[in-house]
Amino acid sequence: MPGKRSTYTQFILVAAIYFCASASYLIVNGIGGGGLKDPSIAAQSNLIANIVSLVTGLFAGAFHNYLGPRISLLLGCIAYLFFGFSYLIYGWTNFKYIIYIAGAFFGLIITLFWTAQGSLMLSYPTEEHRSKYLTTFFVAFSASGAVGGILTFSLNFNNTGLSLGTATYWAAIAVAGLGVALVFLLRPNSALIRDDGTSVPEEKFQGWLVEVRGLSDTLRNRHILMLIPLFMFLGTYFTYITNCYNLSLFRIRTRGLNVIFFSVFGTIGSLAFGLFMRKCKLPTRQKGLLATLIFTTLICASWISAYFVQRPVKRGHTGEVVDFEQPYYWSIIIIYCIWGFLDSSLNAFGFWILGYLTNDTQKQARYTAFTRFLQSTGGVLSWGIDSAQIPYILELWVTFTFLILAMVSAATTITSIKFPKDTDSMETNSMDLSLEEETKYPSAKVQTEKTNYGV
Repeated sequence: MPGKRSTYTQFILVAAIYFCASASYLIVNGIGGGGLKDPSIAAQSNLIANIVSLVTGLFAGAFHNYLGPRISLLLGCIAYLFFGFSYLIYGWTNFKYIIYIAGAFFGLIITLFWTAQGSLMLSYPTEEHRSKYLTTFFVAFSASGAVGGILTFSLNFNNTGLSLGTATYWAAIAVAGLGVALVFLLRPNSALIRDDGTSVPEEKFQGWLVEVRGLSDTLRNRHILMLIPLFMFLGTYFTYITNCYNLSLFRIRTRGLNVIFFSVFGTIGSLAFGLFMRKCKLPTRQKGLLATLIFTTLICASWISAYFVQRPVKRGHTGEVVDFEQPYYWSIIIIYCIWGFLDSSLNAFGFWILGYLTNDTQKQARYTAFTRFLQSTGGVLSWGIDSAQIPYILELWVTFTFLILAMVSAATTITSIKFPKDTDSMETNSMDLSLEEETKYPSAKVQTEKTNYGV
């Protein structure tokens, strides 16, 4: 259609924005400790960010619906830019509170930023193309880590110290700045067309009272409540992976190389998940349960193996660390590669489940915001545990337990959702839901032809 941009083309641009933001963050945080001699500063900053995000996260969906996705994305990219710049300022001044201030601002904006991502990823595609969009995003997201790792590795190849060089932080700032610029290339929904030729709904903000009621409905949705352990505990594992395993075992340049491996296998995980969901001929429910079983097996294998690697290294260890030139390195990096595979595929899996709960774009924003609130809760929990300086082994087992509970949550929710091919009464369910919504929000126009699965 003349003058129209396809939603997939627009979404590639969205993925590029998140690529820049994530790469900037991982350049600083991916190697553990923010690349500082004192890793507790970065841990406390991340704790502050997650606490602030926890407080604001419940309302991020409402603010996203008010501001719109483009402004939400712009504010998020600015937060990433300031986050990277704060570490540079600290290097100049030794004023650690600038990192804490940046962490607080980051937490204030980050849920809004990721709410925009989830809303666009779920609202742009039609049902049959959703896995393509999920795969596209998480491939870009994983590739951002590879680029971040390459920059960290190359800029610190000859670095024998305990902290990153100044050039590394400048690289993070430059990448985040590119993300800010890309936001201005986005078009409004009115200028977009979906893969099947239909227009993207131009949702108008319906007022704060509707948003408050929408939040209340989100908190009473039984499937959202069932997903609480999944999304909350998906916000916990990054802390142990970066601030314990990667930080305590490896030389600083090797930590950058680890980020590359983590991200490359994250890309493989994204592609594998998308391929599995498209090609597997099992019914939707059985396909989801099989994915849960595969994830659980990989989690058990990798975390139990990590126990034997981590056990000899205590917190505060000042002895010899592993470099990639040592043969031993290539046996223990396998664990990190599996974690990279799980990182992207598990997050894609969470959104795959979420996509079956509703097709309403404003609901999708609220649901996504709530899941980000849950991940911030998990972040507060995990960074709080890490800041308490508990033994690495205890932190490992706590995180492992969280992930197993997350898989139980996923399996339970998948079992209870009414997937399209599992019932013949979807039109009735959708009509009943629409009538209920018209009663609650008489001013809102409800499209009864939309299918809202399992709500």
